[in-house]
Amino acid sequence: MPSIFDFKHIAIVQTAFLGDIALALPLAQSIKDINPDVIISFITTPAGASIVALSPAVDNVIAYDKRGLESGWHGIRLMADLIKEKKIDCILALHRSLRTTLLSKLSGVDYTVSYNTSAMSFLYKKNIKYEKDLHEVERCLTM
Repeated sequence: MPSIFDFKHIAIVQTAFLGDIALALPLAQSIKDINPDVIISFITTPAGASIVALSPAVDNVIAYDKRGLESGWHGIRLMADLIKEKKIDCILALHRSLRTTLLSKLSGVDYTVSYNTSAMSFLYKKNIKYEKDLHEVERCLTM
């Protein structure tokens, strides 16, 4: 299993509700505390982008308009191509949707991580047990 130091550019994907997005930010900070040299991109909704932009741990905020201009298969392909372009080498998919799984797979990133309860979780390189009794911040930190 790779170390956090093996990655140059990590993307965190959380495109759920604003509260879920805010509760994912400690994961970005934790990664940055361990490896200050890693680039962290955070893929989120347009509404969540303004919250994520406040985090000093996040280097790039990528707004994914999954319900608007970037909806459907076309939007997934656009986002996957953007991930390739940015040379992201690890995806931490906090959102457990089919859309996020397809995005992670189509991006071609070698090391992808999500929960064992994610849609089509077998497509991820690593699955983390989804501990439903944990607070959301603690659950995110299990990544």
